[in-house]
Parts: sequence; structure tokens; C-alpha cells
Amino acid sequence: YFIRLNQTNEQNELIHGSSKKKFKSDPNLDNQLYKQIDHWLELAKCYRSLVNYDDVRGIFYQIPVLKSLTLQAIEEESHSDFLLALNTYVTALEQYPIVEETSNSPILELEHEFWTQSMLNCCNQLNNWTIMSKHIFIANTTFDTLWSNAYQLNYLMPYAIRSKLKLLISGSEQEQLEQEDLCQFFNSLSAISNASSLTTATSNSETTFVKRSYIEKQYPFELATFFLYQKDFDRSKYYIQYAKEQFLLHWSQLSRLNEYGRKTTIQLIQPYHELDQFLVFLEHNLPLLKNLENRYLTNNKNDITTRDLFLERIHKDLISQWQLPDVIRSSIQTWDDVVTNRALFLDILDELIGGPRMSFTSRLKATEFDPILVDYKAQSSLDMAYCALRQRNFKLALTKLNDTRNRLDLCP
Repeated sequence: YFIRLNQTNEQNELIHGSSKKKFKSDPNLDNQLYKQIDHWLELAKCYRSLVNYDDVRGIFYQIPVLKSLTLQAIEEESHSDFLLALNTYVTALEQYPIVEETSNSPILELEHEFWTQSMLNCCNQLNNWTIMSKHIFIANTTFDTLWSNAYQLNYLMPYAIRSKLKLLISGSEQEQLEQEDLCQFFNSLSAISNASSLTTATSNSETTFVKRSYIEKQYPFELATFFLYQKDFDRSKYYIQYAKEQFLLHWSQLSRLNEYGRKTTIQLIQPYHELDQFLVFLEHNLPLLKNLENRYLTNNKNDITTRDLFLERIHKDLISQWQLPDVIRSSIQTWDDVVTNRALFLDILDELIGGPRMSFTSRLKATEFDPILVDYKAQSSLDMAYCALRQRNFKLALTKLNDTRNRLDLCP
């Protein structure tokens, strides 16, 4: 299965057993109350993934030993007020930290894990990648430490990769520079060890192979997106093909009776297909893009053939093919993947024909291509704001409207 942030993960945990029980040992595991609360929390996650908050409330009323902040946050989530819920989870984590005095309280540890996962889910619903990354990479936490801890690998690594990748693609210039650790982590998967000791080299090679195999299997789409951002089109093509193969394998294993699982899983294919479609577009049109760059460099107004051919192909082969996800049934995660990646596609085209700096020296580029870039990004942001509004995620809708306004304010 993909270890992704979609809603089916929490269902799979109940069916196949929670991963943390396989890796985390607790001296009080035999305690009956601990077992009951652990099972109730896992069941609550499953009902929450189905947006069945009535049953979630019923479960938490069955567990009186839990903190009142937990039920308060669940109530806020049930009204799609993810910002209030996020603040409540953060308050709970700060108010009841795991310290030496409470380290012997396994129930608090369970609740702490629930707060952490729920807080990260709220950040995901709000597209607040900065807060998500901040709460994962605390103290000396790195991708290597996440990898070395089984619980963090299963529950925190998906959010860590997602937040860092989103900041790398769509963050400010400073935020992009701060994501060097993600670049090193992904690039190191294929790095060859230079250790002088044969034993050390063999050990490092085995570790790298295991890590690469795991990350490639669980995050092929993220790898494809990352290498597309780095303009390593061959590796991006390899990983997106692998992602589609993994999707088909996962889809074939879903029961036809699992209607909800099929509805949520099928949403993954749209961003996969569009990334693959864009790579095909680049492969077929690189000579044309080079000619267009030369046209903008020389401000050759007479070469209207290149301009018309490019505009025809970008509309026919890309923009006209892009359909919006369903406003109600498609998750915020799917919407964000689609909108963010389409903006990335246009940014890559922009760089291939000269980049943003060219707009200051080429009047042609500023009047021909830049309006397409700005208009589509602004419209996509408005579309996602409407989706968030229909799904009662008002904070995200307001954020997207503000983003749209900022984009339009920057227009000349």
C-alpha cells in the first residue's frame, strides 16, 4: 500500500493492525485499560476518516480518562474548523508534555500520539506546510532520525516529505532554501558511498539500498515531482511510471465491495496522469521551446510562426486537457496536488523559455507567455478556494482568496 496522507490509511490500520504495535514495546502493554484505549483510538481514527463524527464522539465519551482537550478538538474538527482544532491540539501537546514525571504513563503516550497525528492532519487540511514542518522537525529531528524510528517512519515521514516538498515547490525563496535537507535525503538515495573501509562501504551500501527500496515503493509520486522540480526529466519519468504501476497494483487488490476505498483511491490517478502528460509534452516540444527562447532573447517580432505553434500546443495538449477535481468528493489533498503541480508545470515552461528575468528584457515574453502563467495560477487558486468553501473549510478558502489577491497585486 502507499503510505500516503489519504483517508484510507486509517482504515487499513484497523484491518491489518496498527504498525506501532509491531515496533513499539511498552512494559504496560498487558494492561487491559491501555489495550482498550489503544483500540478505541484506532477505531476513532477510522470513523474520522469516514467523516463520521457522531461515532467518533460516542467513542470518546466511552473513554473518560482522556483529556477534555481531545474531545474539544474532535468537536472542532467535526465542524471543519481545522484552525481551532489545530490550536487545541498544539495546546494539548504543550500543556501535557512527555517528561520524566509522565514517562511511565502509557495512556498519555497514546493520547500524545493521537494529538500529534491529528495536528498534522489539520495542517494538511489547511495547507499549512510551515507549521507542519516545524512540529515534525523539532530539536535534532532529521530525515535520518525519522528513518531510524519505526513509529516516526510510518506516521511522521509521510507528513515530513509532503510538507518539505510543498515548501520547496511553492514556498518563498527563503523557504525553498531551507528545504536543502529534503534535497539531500532524496539525492542520497542513489549516492555511492566513498567510505575507505570496505566493511563500512558495504554496510552503507546495504542501508542505502534498503532505504531507497522503501522510499521508492512508498513515495514514487513525490520522487517524480521532486526530480521534475530539479529538471531531471528522465528520473521523473521513471518514478511516475513506477507510481502508476503501484497504483494499478493497489487498485487491483481493492474489493469491489469496498466502495469508499475505491472512491478515495481513484483520486490519486489524476495528479499522476497530469505529471506523466506534462513529461510527454516536454519530450515532444523541447525544440519548439528552445526556438521560443531564442525568439524572446532576440525580441524577434517577425517570427509569429513559433509563437502561434507554441500557444496552440500549450492550450491543446495541456491546459484544455486539465480538468478540475470534483468539488465535493475530491479531497483537499487531491486538489492541492493538482493545483500545485500545474503551477510547477507552468513555472518549468517559464524557465525553459528564459525564466522570470527574461520578462524584464523581453517585451514579447511579458505580453505573450506571462499572462498565461498569471491568469492560470490565479484562476486555480480561486477554484481551490471555492472547493474549500463547499467543503466548509473556511480558513483554507480565505487563505486561497488572499493568495489570489496577492498574485493579482503583483501584476503590472
